[in-house]
Amino acid sequence: MSPESVTTPQDPPANIVVIEDHEPLWDVIRRACHAQAWSFQFFASAEEAMECAAASPGDMDLVVVDLRLPGMDGVEALRTLHQMDYTLPIVLLTSLNDSPTVVQCMKLGAYDFITKPFRNEDLVYRFRRALEKRRLIRRCVHFESNEYLRAVMGPSQAVQRLAEAIHQVSPTEMAVLIEGESGTGKEILARYIHSLSRRNRGPFVAVDYGAIPDNLLEGELFGSRKGSFTGAVANHEGKFKMADGGTLFLDEIANLPLHMQVKLLRVLQERVVMPVGGREPLPFSARLIAATNSSLEAAIEKGSFRLDLYHRITEFPVCTTPLRERIEDLLYLCSRFMHDACAEFGKQIEGFSEEALDQIVSYPWPGNVRELKSVIRRAVLVNTGRIERVFTQRDSQPGTRVFTTAMDGNTVVRAEVVIGKDMILRKRVPLKQIRKQVICKINQAIVGTVLQHAGGNKSNAARILQLDYKTVHTLCKETANGKEDVHEQAEEPQAGESGL
Repeated sequence: MSPESVTTPQDPPANIVVIEDHEPLWDVIRRACHAQAWSFQFFASAEEAMECAAASPGDMDLVVVDLRLPGMDGVEALRTLHQMDYTLPIVLLTSLNDSPTVVQCMKLGAYDFITKPFRNEDLVYRFRRALEKRRLIRRCVHFESNEYLRAVMGPSQAVQRLAEAIHQVSPTEMAVLIEGESGTGKEILARYIHSLSRRNRGPFVAVDYGAIPDNLLEGELFGSRKGSFTGAVANHEGKFKMADGGTLFLDEIANLPLHMQVKLLRVLQERVVMPVGGREPLPFSARLIAATNSSLEAAIEKGSFRLDLYHRITEFPVCTTPLRERIEDLLYLCSRFMHDACAEFGKQIEGFSEEALDQIVSYPWPGNVRELKSVIRRAVLVNTGRIERVFTQRDSQPGTRVFTTAMDGNTVVRAEVVIGKDMILRKRVPLKQIRKQVICKINQAIVGTVLQHAGGNKSNAARILQLDYKTVHTLCKETANGKEDVHEQAEEPQAGESGL
């Protein structure tokens, strides 16, 4: 892979095609727009312009056409151009006595007209307005097409299949469950589904169960009434009512305690919510999208997630693929994030060195896209010319992952360490640090498993783990914050032990 294989994309200037047989007017238009970052193509006849346009119709952002032309006139040129691209804005150049023809052309779809002779500032204003319309139309068409996810997530077949599935389910009212690791874009997909749905004019309300304390969860979801508990000084509208007419996104739904799963199931079945301290149920209408970074099937086998709720929220399952399994997207996103960071920091970076690309490809990216963006932004900030390395000697770390699976009714916690070849070549494989990371993640996985069996009750989990409540609370907080520092229970092996 060459160092130039990932480069910074540049946005081309707007391309304006001018069809005008009076060539001295070409220079007038050029001088009027000299301060604008626009590219011009001039043609003396519509036939010549049509031939060029037919070869590359997508290259035109705006067409300016004189109504009075030899051969094909402006009206016919307008019809022909709209057959090629009906969204293409067309501005007419007219004289004072062309009013009836102008009216006809506006009915045929012309965007605007400019009467000769014109003022330079008026010409520039009308061009800008037409180009802005073109930009907005392209953005809307792009967002509604499968190309939107390609631009946001990458060009791989995995993303293409994901886009096709989303376009199938978005117009329906089916409940969607998005499964995938943290940082793979689950909320992006949820917002995309909402934008393509019939509810896109309604609100999009996101709920992260992991960020809401258990004792406040019911009030946050269903609302509460003034005086219903200590500190309830006013009525509070819950997330379900806030999402009325739109989409409710339930993130990390595997963290929902069992007692709340029963209430959520009833709410989804009856389509009404009862606020805490309320007397009358409140109806709501919202599209449901849920997401999880852990296996709900495994949680069902362990008894920490209800099977009936699972079927209610999984009418249409969608699964994201980890970034480490999408090399094509990985390189694309590197380029995109580098381009964004260059614009943010006002820098010019040519691309990535061979060593930097090797680091990118060999690293497992446990934090997926979120981690990649952070690393690339930092690399752009500290490098000049091109990015020589994305990981410095200090922050080049091994990838550590822990997998929790169900097997014959038991829970298996399996650790995995990926050591980059550059770490070995540079003779830096810090065993003590790797051991700490692995122990920390195993502890987090075990605590998470026990907490699910305990229905989210930390006190019961502490008794099962034979730990005090404060330690379990700290471990849960570290897991939620993604910390990898070893905690007090992660004791290092004594001298003579193998550690791994």
